[in-house]
Amino acid sequence: MAAYFFDSSAVVKRYMRGIGTAWVLSITTPTAGHFTNLVKQPTIGGRMSLTVSIEIPREILHAARMTPEEMKRELAVLLFQQGKLSFGKAREMAGMTVWAFQQLLGSRGISVHYDVTDYEEDLATLKALGRL
Repeated sequence: MAAYFFDSSAVVKRYMRGIGTAWVLSITTPTAGHFTNLVKQPTIGGRMSLTVSIEIPREILHAARMTPEEMKRELAVLLFQQGKLSFGKAREMAGMTVWAFQQLLGSRGISVHYDVTDYEEDLATLKALGRL
């Protein structure tokens, strides 16, 4: 079985019943034959970070014709597209650079959640800082 590790902020945001997608809930339900384990892992600065390990049968990966890394990346893209993860957290989960993740989203026609209002606010900030 393949193991997947998710950042704890994603877990806190989206693993509460009623918020998570049906797919995430279905693969994390122990009665469905899948298991979740909480694992503490050290992070930068010696702090401990809580991660979740999800076991997915190899048959699922084989049927999907995906590697564990591809499955993790697809989950990251899906959660970003649904607005459940920020760009930074989704990129981190996907294990990609900012540029590579932007290219991946662009190739799939997924916007980076930056609209005209955000642009106008950034423009006003730059003007106030004297950078424009």
